[in-house]
Amino acid sequence: MVNLPIPMNSRKKIFKNFNFLAVGKLIGDGFSFLLFVVLSRIFGDEGIGQYSFAIAYTGFFVVFAEFGLYFFSIKELNRAEPGAEKCFGTILSLRLILSIFVLIILLGTLVFLSFSYETKIIIALIGAYQIVFTLVEGFVAVFVAREHASLAGVLESSLRSITALAGIIVAVS
Repeated sequence: MVNLPIPMNSRKKIFKNFNFLAVGKLIGDGFSFLLFVVLSRIFGDEGIGQYSFAIAYTGFFVVFAEFGLYFFSIKELNRAEPGAEKCFGTILSLRLILSIFVLIILLGTLVFLSFSYETKIIIALIGAYQIVFTLVEGFVAVFVAREHASLAGVLESSLRSITALAGIIVAVS
């Protein structure tokens, strides 16, 4: 196998895309960390336990809303074929159907849980957030496939920042 050198402009593009994605991820994770700190200060150990359980419980369901479509989207949309946009429409439709199905099942299982009303509300809100986030990841996959990493980074960091700030406002009030 022959190792061909990577052209300089490709290296710059790879480094630039990596930087946009990394900065977007760091900003989003920073706001999520800030949310967790605020929640732990306000609600104490019991509240953090409920929040952690809600994240884990809803995370199990959200896996079924994704089903590997992020990587499939990138693979299919990276092709230069004229049908790539139609493929994205099909993938987005599948994502929406899976997300609605998962949300219905998640909300249906809450009826059978023996938690307080507040905990069930927390689980429902976090589940809805995680499902919306998987839908947004579908659009992030489009930007990554089309090598618009700056838009992908901005979209991810914006969603996480806004939801973390909204969570902080709700927790404080």
